[in-house]
Amino acid sequence: MLKIFVSPNEARWHRFTILEEAMCGCEKIKKTPIPFAITSHLRTISVIFFLLLPLALYGTVGTWCLSVNFVVSYVVIGVEQVATECEMPFEHNGNSLALGRLCDTVRANVFEILERSRNETKVLSLTAPRPVWHGLCEDELS
Repeated sequence: MLKIFVSPNEARWHRFTILEEAMCGCEKIKKTPIPFAITSHLRTISVIFFLLLPLALYGTVGTWCLSVNFVVSYVVIGVEQVATECEMPFEHNGNSLALGRLCDTVRANVFEILERSRNETKVLSLTAPRPVWHGLCEDELS
C-alpha cells in the first residue's frame, strides 16, 4: 500500500474541499427543477389513462370499475404528489428536509475542525510535526 505524507494543513484543506463539493451538489439539486414540459406531459398522460381505465376494467370488474379507477387514481396521483414534493427538498414546508438540524450539525463540525486546527497549530509550533498518512486512521498510526 502506497503511503503519502500529508501535512495537517493539507488534510484540513482536503476536508474543506469535500465540504465545498457537498455544498455545490446541494445547490445543483436546489437550482435544477424538473422541466415543466416533462411534468405537463406526465400529467396529461395520467389524465388520459384515468379516463380510459374504466373502459378497460368494465369487462373484468363490471360495475366496480369506477371504484377501482378511483383507488388506482388516488394511488398514482399520491405518488406524483410525493415526487413533486421530493423535487424541492430545500423548501420550507412540512415535507421538507430538516435543514435546521443539519445546518447546526455542519456548523458544529466546522467549528470543531477549526478548533482542532488552532490547537494543532499551537502544538506544531512547540513540537516537530507528526506525519499523517493518507488512508489510515489515527488509531492505526499509534
